[in-house]
Amino acid sequence: KGAKKLTPVSWSKEEEPGEGSWLVSADYNLKRLKVGVVGAKGRPIDRVGGVIGVILGQDGVDLGGILIQQVMPRSAGAAAGLEKGDVVTNVGGQEVTDREKMIELVGSNDPGDVVVIKVKRGNSMLSFRVTLGHRSVVFDMMNRNARMSGPVSKRKDNFPMIIQHDVSLPPNAMGGAVLDLNGKALGINVARVDRVTTYALPSQLVRVTLEKLRRSKHKSE
Repeated sequence: KGAKKLTPVSWSKEEEPGEGSWLVSADYNLKRLKVGVVGAKGRPIDRVGGVIGVILGQDGVDLGGILIQQVMPRSAGAAAGLEKGDVVTNVGGQEVTDREKMIELVGSNDPGDVVVIKVKRGNSMLSFRVTLGHRSVVFDMMNRNARMSGPVSKRKDNFPMIIQHDVSLPPNAMGGAVLDLNGKALGINVARVDRVTTYALPSQLVRVTLEKLRRSKHKSE
């Protein structure tokens, strides 16, 4: 059962396409091909931790924590109920009075993780369970270039190696192949970063991962 009469992918044996190399990828409905070029040397993309989505202000022992100067619209903090003027006193069970320490504690968690944030609001002490968001979703809207990009991927980080190219693809086209001009697959698109940048996992990494999955499946049978 399953799909039949499909043409197996032919992977490129090139370890890494050079900067300026031409490549092709399809839109999400597979009805239109788009041409672009490799824009930078292949590299890993470091992990970026989750965010609450607030702008921090004054901090210190005298204040008793860190002042929330602004809560970004549609952010994790807004969804949890944090408000402008709250003073954060505890993050994940650790007392905080320093902005950098708070940023470090929050950033040690991933988007989607739940962190308990305690705040002082007036004369009350309140506790909130905050499901952390993606930095790109929250803070890119403050960047003019990002606002011009249109829809982008939520996740743009924590990739062991990427090919960066400029084929303009919507986020729902991620998961499709990027090909050289001979029809050989160079990799799999994984993230629309901005209006001129898309990340793809290189074919070598994809092939290794597929082989691991194949071996794991055979062991379980």
